Amino acid sequence: MTPTADSIAVIGMACRFPGGDGVRPYWDTIREGRCVVGPPPADRPAGDERVRGGFLPGIDRFDAEFFGISAAEAQRMDPQQRMLLEVAWHALEDAGVNVDTLAGTATGVYVGVHSLASDYYRMQSGDANTYTGTGALHGMFAGRLAYLLDLRGPAMAVDTACSSALVAVHLAMRSLRAGESELAVGGGVNVTLTQMLREVGTHMGLPSASGQCRPFDAGADGIVNGEGCGVVVLKRLTDAEGDNDRVLGVLLGSAIGQDGRSNGATAPNPLAQWDVIRQALLDAGVEANQVSYVEAHGTGTPLGDPIELEALAEAFAPGALPRIGSVKANIGHLEGAAGIASLIKVLLMLHHGEIPRQPHFRQPNPAINVPGYPDCVPTVTRAWPAGPGARIGGISSFGWSETNAHVLVAEAATPAPAQQTPTQQASGPELLTISARSQDTLHELAARYASDLAAGGSVADLCFTANTGRSGMPHRLALTALDPADLHARLARFLADEPVSGLHRNTALRRPRVAFLFSGQGDHYLGMGWELFADVPVFADTIRQCDRLAEHWLPPRAIESIVTGNAPPELATDASHAQLALVSVQVALATMWRSWGVEPTAVLGHSIGEFAAAHVAGAVSLADCLLLVAERARAFNTLPAGG
Repeated sequence: MTPTADSIAVIGMACRFPGGDGVRPYWDTIREGRCVVGPPPADRPAGDERVRGGFLPGIDRFDAEFFGISAAEAQRMDPQQRMLLEVAWHALEDAGVNVDTLAGTATGVYVGVHSLASDYYRMQSGDANTYTGTGALHGMFAGRLAYLLDLRGPAMAVDTACSSALVAVHLAMRSLRAGESELAVGGGVNVTLTQMLREVGTHMGLPSASGQCRPFDAGADGIVNGEGCGVVVLKRLTDAEGDNDRVLGVLLGSAIGQDGRSNGATAPNPLAQWDVIRQALLDAGVEANQVSYVEAHGTGTPLGDPIELEALAEAFAPGALPRIGSVKANIGHLEGAAGIASLIKVLLMLHHGEIPRQPHFRQPNPAINVPGYPDCVPTVTRAWPAGPGARIGGISSFGWSETNAHVLVAEAATPAPAQQTPTQQASGPELLTISARSQDTLHELAARYASDLAAGGSVADLCFTANTGRSGMPHRLALTALDPADLHARLARFLADEPVSGLHRNTALRRPRVAFLFSGQGDHYLGMGWELFADVPVFADTIRQCDRLAEHWLPPRAIESIVTGNAPPELATDASHAQLALVSVQVALATMWRSWGVEPTAVLGHSIGEFAAAHVAGAVSLADCLLLVAERARAFNTLPAGG
């Protein structure tokens, strides 16, 4: 399997699912084969306490101030909308995307949501007010995020019932492929505040009488509802590689389809399920035998499981079923967010190289009569076998709207040393900078970082993402440390309000006024930027861009060779080479500082530095800036002696 120009990279993800808040606790739940289904939390409206589900605690909690939302408006916002904002923000941070840089960009937002789970507005007491519509409207689930971040790409909520989130991801992939989005946020959210969804499902014979979801098992007797939110950040793979993004997985292809006329308006159609898998394989350019795991829709219903296994057997040939599983046995059926829970599960499986055991699978279902079953259902957690190519998994999501979706995802290639982030190459003390809108939130964030380190997180990766991927906020903390234990200890002392060496704390910090000064010729030398070129991708990318723009006047990679010190000494004394290299370095330095959130309020240049200052001030494009420098250098070289 070779990724194509249509392949989409997953560069960030975040989730809040039953069993814990975040990707790591979600993986722990999956890997250990735990079921976190239980009774409703005590803070929920009074109802049948015998009802079991994958519930989330504290859904009333929301940091409205962080998003600049008033308390009155936040009170009218559906908890699903609030949760989506928080999880999407965490996903963008996980992707290393500074949200302050997204304003005005073609960033798309695609969110899956189930209409029957949107019952919050029915619970509101009193008359409607200004915020009722924006708080309850499905379209605002995506629109609110686009508004807050000033995004200009498509923004839409998708409701195809249980397949909503995976359909949303499919649409995000198509938007990136078509070029209408440069970056895309895809996911889904589901919260069930009342028993309406269960009551509707009861009339359809869906809920489990035993209170457990048992996909593929003889005891399968129905679904158990679950809650949660998951978000992935997507970019074209070629762009992600060019930007040195961390790639968590590669979406190779996808398809959506419809059951059409079947045994009933909500009854599954095995031929349609087989067809959507076949279409996804064609879209991805993948053979069926290359897929070694499928995260099934796996609702654990007496009707649905046999039909789905029949469709899988048809898609993957008799006796050649891949391993299959369903996370619904762990956390319940998340309805509009079910597909994103499945996708994030497979991404984590690919990352860890493991196939987890399927909970509640004890006896084969006698109604499932296909070759390869029940051996295809894993009963113990084991390594995901590596083949001649990348591991590939499929994800199925089928809605009772009869809209079906399937996505194929491959493990990310191991980056070559030259593609690794600077923090993976650097040595010596690391600097962690974090910020928040309040002191309490700063403490919560520091605690989260401490938890990540305790679980074996990388100091270098953590610092790089925090320093470059988070927007600057007024309450700030900076810590230096030599290793994970050192940083964890310093964070612990900060959280305990103990004195910490190597710490800078500034609350309610005002942004200082900064001027950029650009020098004239004479300061340049061979190798004047080799460390930054090797360690800071945005600096190196700018130097390469300058080389491409100057290719009509200079030999290939001439500027890079001067910057890295690989050019012959006489090259640095040639005016055209030296001046273009010096201006390129100064522009690259300005780009680097801006990527770290340092914006100049004024620029000033001397001699050749005036051209760099003019570009950084926005007066001329980079291409025109280098053209002017080249013309100046040519004129300088043709001056008579002593002229």
